[in-house]
Amino acid sequence: MALIPDGREVDTEFGTNRSGKDLKGNPVVVSGSHEAIQDYGWRTIWGAGETKYQRGKYEQIGDTRLVRVTVADCAEEESDA
Repeated sequence: MALIPDGREVDTEFGTNRSGKDLKGNPVVVSGSHEAIQDYGWRTIWGAGETKYQRGKYEQIGDTRLVRVTVADCAEEESDA
């Protein structure tokens, strides 16, 4: 399922969180690690986040779904492309 970013971004101790919604309007946060941001950039991180989201690999925190993306997730995303 495609995720639609809303332009909000927050830096954290481990990386950066970017928020958005899925196509049903559910709030989603994609969390990219510092290493993933440095090595792959947000285009790949967001794509890996969409892939993990589609596979149900996210944490439900209240009404928000959190997708954590690491370097390994980005490498897998690029190898699947």
